Amino acid sequence: MTAADLLSAGEDGMLRPDEAVTTRQFVTMALRAVGAEAGRRAGGCMEYAVEKMMAEDYDILNAEKPIERRSAARILHRILIAELGEEDESDWSAAERLQDLYSCHVCLNHIAQVYVKGIMGGRREDLFDLEGQMTCAEAAGSIQRMADREKREKVQGVKSAIREITPDRAFQMLAAGRARLVDVRSAEEYSRGHVEGAENAPLAELDKNPHMLGDKSAVLILYCRSGFKSRIAANILAGAGFRKIYTIPGIDQYDYGEYR
Repeated sequence: MTAADLLSAGEDGMLRPDEAVTTRQFVTMALRAVGAEAGRRAGGCMEYAVEKMMAEDYDILNAEKPIERRSAARILHRILIAELGEEDESDWSAAERLQDLYSCHVCLNHIAQVYVKGIMGGRREDLFDLEGQMTCAEAAGSIQRMADREKREKVQGVKSAIREITPDRAFQMLAAGRARLVDVRSAEEYSRGHVEGAENAPLAELDKNPHMLGDKSAVLILYCRSGFKSRIAANILAGAGFRKIYTIPGIDQYDYGEYR
């Protein structure tokens, strides 16, 4: 990375791989690695990253502070999408082995994607360490793997306790009175239209009280807009003791016909 002018030594000519990397340094290295135009403009990387929604105002405010691993994951994931046009992995179940994956719902998909793609690993096998600082060595390795797929080793999935089923199968179960259909979108989204027969249990409320759905032996079929929130809700319910949980494609993924 030094030879490619992606990483430089300090004023004393020393390169210290164990030192923490600031947010500004990380963003600059990452943009240069993918050949982004702003990566070659002094002082313009942070502003460019915010403009292209690869970074946030939070990153500007903390530009000179050591970057946290969750922020690094978010930035790398967004660069993958915005600069490289890389699609998300549909199966990110392997990331569920990380005990702290669900401790930050805003960060969840970013962390899951860079983890399963083999771009950022955990601090140990079962822990990502969201608030941990990125060292120069970690940043260099993660950025290289982000920019070059051949350097990655995809993390294999693990068997999930939550099952995905087809809408046809779900409607068969509902017609037989063997399941409850749950819309985990917000109350406002639900009021604008929902799949016929669905009850509303917003993700934010489930997160606070997963027992609000009552009988833990009930068969629950969850859906949302894209399938992302329903997956989070399913894991929250599984952690609370519900054992018969299914998810179906979100309303953006499947035509459920007329809403009520």
